[in-house]
Amino acid sequence: WYMILSPRRNYRILCWRSKSLTGEFVDKNGNTPFSDQYGWEILRPQPRDYVTPEGYHLAIAGHAGEIIKDKSGRYFIFCHVSAALPNKKSRYGHRAVCLTEIKWDAEGWPIAVTKDHRVSYENVKPTFDDRN
Repeated sequence: WYMILSPRRNYRILCWRSKSLTGEFVDKNGNTPFSDQYGWEILRPQPRDYVTPEGYHLAIAGHAGEIIKDKSGRYFIFCHVSAALPNKKSRYGHRAVCLTEIKWDAEGWPIAVTKDHRVSYENVKPTFDDRN
């Protein structure tokens, strides 16, 4: 069983796992979600200087959704990102849905495939039918 969530501070997508649904959930280093040490990092936020072709900053990743498997056997995770225009007063412009490819390491832990394991605008497109 995998528990995937985002902490309130330092938004990113973290993971713990357990052999049973009722726990105890631990990360790769044996830390629980309630310890001072955070879990296994699947997806990191982008630094503030990352800009999409439309001029948006993709800042934080959070609120992970389901991990899905496409037709070709690749895995993806849904999350949201904060997308803001650089000249706006607000830290957050809007939240966009992000679909990021993940792979499983040798020990069965998920990790983003993107550069530096960060949210990216240049994600690989999943294959759900023959038209993709």
